[in-house]
Amino acid sequence: MQPRFSTYMPVLTSLRGIAAIWVVIYHFEAILRISGLQPITDANDSMLLLKGYVWVDFFFLLSGFIMTHVYGEQFRNGASRLQIWNYLSARLARLYPLHVFSMLVHLPLIVILYMYLEEMVPVVIPFYPWQGIPVHLFMFQSFTWNYGFTWNIPAWSIGAEWWTYMLAIGLFFLLHRKKRMNALLLSIISIMALILLVETHPKQSLDITWGPGIFRCMTEFTLGIVLYQIYLNKAVQQFIRKDISFYTAAMAVLLLMHVHLHDVLLIPFFGWIIISGAANEGRVSWFMSKAFMQAVGNISYSVYMMQGLWMNVFFIWMKYQMMTYAITDLALEVKIIMMAAMVGATILSAYITYTWVEVKGRKWMYSRLVKMFPSQKAMA
Repeated sequence: MQPRFSTYMPVLTSLRGIAAIWVVIYHFEAILRISGLQPITDANDSMLLLKGYVWVDFFFLLSGFIMTHVYGEQFRNGASRLQIWNYLSARLARLYPLHVFSMLVHLPLIVILYMYLEEMVPVVIPFYPWQGIPVHLFMFQSFTWNYGFTWNIPAWSIGAEWWTYMLAIGLFFLLHRKKRMNALLLSIISIMALILLVETHPKQSLDITWGPGIFRCMTEFTLGIVLYQIYLNKAVQQFIRKDISFYTAAMAVLLLMHVHLHDVLLIPFFGWIIISGAANEGRVSWFMSKAFMQAVGNISYSVYMMQGLWMNVFFIWMKYQMMTYAITDLALEVKIIMMAAMVGATILSAYITYTWVEVKGRKWMYSRLVKMFPSQKAMA
């Protein structure tokens, strides 16, 4: 008997929103450090906020899981050119309109700097090289060491994800043949690759963005595909649908983020959260299905992309205060208020872009892309 799970997984939608907001909080801590100020939390006390970058790994893992849930069966025995075209069209339409908008929205900020804060131009303008525009437009951020950390900085992961979507077509097919053997082999290779990435990177963490960041995305996306095979396994069904499974995985993630342990240890527990959330039939599902939780999840992509603008706005304000008034640090209360303001501004702008850019842009772009395929033209 096959597991009877809903096509839509509301818990995963809400988790996406929580993860996106956690990344915004992490980036606020990051711009405090970049500005020369002390972060809110001390690494010796807790890494809960300072390790917020690992929620990007959660996104990559979740993306592989969801893409397999939606497209895996379609590509089980290969796919026609039309199916592949429609798949890539849907993926590009999902990412690209907001990607371009969230880059262009930085242009007014540059104009304001030149007009009213000329002294800040030398500090900020290195983040906006004109040579980086084509890199971002073609989503090559993860293939370059020079321009990945420019313009809309969080978008490096969107570029990595787009190129991983292409790899996924072959992976879907591969993991439906000799499922167990291929899944085990790919899991071992992916985990070893992640460990190698961490051990050879100067940061000694999974906070790997442009350059080798593409491999971070590809390996975790692959693990997400394998994770879906585990999700369908009858042997784990009775346990993962219970609340205790989700609570245990969530507590393990919080504990591992709190302490100084190897980042790769988080990956299996992120996977546990995902399959437990997808299958949950208890209070977790009840709460995560609430309208306000679903709303936060729905705008998660906009939250993730629009944070780049507010990161730079708050960074400019901090540096301006330091340069103008010789401030060396800010009171803890001020930092907390600023963090709340940055999160609030990001969420507010995300609600706007979700409705007027992300959703409308996705529909507009997809409708035009599918019509470009020869057979679709013939039917038109």
